[in-house]
Amino acid sequence: MFAATALSILLSSTSVSAQTTVTTEVDFGGERETNGTFAFSTVPSNSSTDLAHGLTAAVLAGSPHTASGPIKVLTDGPAQKNWDSVPESFFATDTTTNIRIQIKLTTIQSIGEINTYSWHRNSRSRQQYRVYTALAPSNSAPNFTAASFQNDAALAKLGYKAIASVDTGAHSGGQAGVSVAGSFGLNQYVLFDIKPHALSNVYRSTFFGEIDILPPCQARWNNYGAGLAGKNGVPTLTSSVAPVMGKAINLLASNSAGAATSGWVVVGLKPISLSLLGGKLLADPVVLTVVPIPTSGLVLPVTVPTAPCGASVYVQVVQRDQAAVAGASMTPGLRLTLGK
Repeated sequence: MFAATALSILLSSTSVSAQTTVTTEVDFGGERETNGTFAFSTVPSNSSTDLAHGLTAAVLAGSPHTASGPIKVLTDGPAQKNWDSVPESFFATDTTTNIRIQIKLTTIQSIGEINTYSWHRNSRSRQQYRVYTALAPSNSAPNFTAASFQNDAALAKLGYKAIASVDTGAHSGGQAGVSVAGSFGLNQYVLFDIKPHALSNVYRSTFFGEIDILPPCQARWNNYGAGLAGKNGVPTLTSSVAPVMGKAINLLASNSAGAATSGWVVVGLKPISLSLLGGKLLADPVVLTVVPIPTSGLVLPVTVPTAPCGASVYVQVVQRDQAAVAGASMTPGLRLTLGK
């Protein structure tokens, strides 16, 4: 089958490498209303099945804003549903003081990914923090003092390991997602030292909507980009299940034309946003092939090959549809992140 062959070729390519160091990805979404799930090109969508789901973080230093939503919104799964949702956001007082929050996992876990999500119409979307992990730190709330948090060396004496420093930059407004990934080893605590940003003299604290903590090599898929409508709207493109290496999955594209047609499956190793036929080409084309698309939709069976853990493949389907702007509709992009 085309899909299995294409994926095998791509995932055995030297341009797809295993993740051996800590990487930090930052991406931005739109201003659209959501159901609480953010969609990015390079950062995974927020999860309701991560290791921190349902746990309650502790504030070790600093203070939440009096108008902040409860701290449990950080680990309940959904992020905000609109661009200024105070009850669905956790945020600190607007001072020069950092706020430090810590999540204790239920058990000791192998951690491979830490993701954070924020949304605000203006400056409160910016994220600035340092993140640390620990197996059994020698501090606990409420006895944690700001004085013991002067630098990484002081934290190391308490049992913390510095993982990454995050700054989403001067981009102001919209959804922001950050993914810190690598091999962090066995840990039970994740600590965030969150800094007030300098984009505003008044509104300096970030509207955080969700924090996810995941094991290494997490198989997942997510959509990104907007697609382009045909006769029956924007065609969908999904995966039947998460792309676990060695397992069978189906890539499923709906038919926008309402009748049997044909189209192109585009497969690449990175996302793009290139204007084409009135829409956006969302996958950098390494493989491009013509396929028939039945009225019931396209089903592409794939056996996910063994590949470097965390490798990603980007897919989009372009369909012949005379009702579309230039005679072709487009699905959103589909990111497949291969894992165990």
